[in-house]
Amino acid sequence: MRSPREVVELFYFKLWGERRLDLADDIFAEDGVSHQISSGPEVTLTRNPQAVKEHLTSWFEAFPDIKPQVERLVVEGDLVVSWAKMTGTHAGTWMGVPATQRSVVIALVATHRIVDGRIVEDWALTDGLGVLQQLGLVADTQSLLVASRSGPSPAIELS
Repeated sequence: MRSPREVVELFYFKLWGERRLDLADDIFAEDGVSHQISSGPEVTLTRNPQAVKEHLTSWFEAFPDIKPQVERLVVEGDLVVSWAKMTGTHAGTWMGVPATQRSVVIALVATHRIVDGRIVEDWALTDGLGVLQQLGLVADTQSLLVASRSGPSPAIELS
């Protein structure tokens, strides 16, 4: 049986890095869940093999050259915490946003819980605001702060 570290390495380097979607069947539990943490309320999603394949396919279509860069993995029992970055070019529609052809660096921290060689649960914190800023959809942080001092204004600029 694979160790928790090996499972998470497969997730990043084979599933994401080599687009081996078939591995989702081997490393994700059928009853898996994902807790997506962002600026708003936490969202809990189904994280079974089919959901993972669909999720990754949408990213591969929007960012065809996306690549993972794992900076650190820390293992404690059945938990693996990773600090990673995804880099890619926005060359397809993503979340309804047409391709901008801009390069992005997506910072993330994830914790995966592994049971019997499969991911059964994860918690992911992704820099969504940073991605929107890199795509030119939201003003940079300094501009947002200056604008907030002068009164309410729309933060999102769709072109």
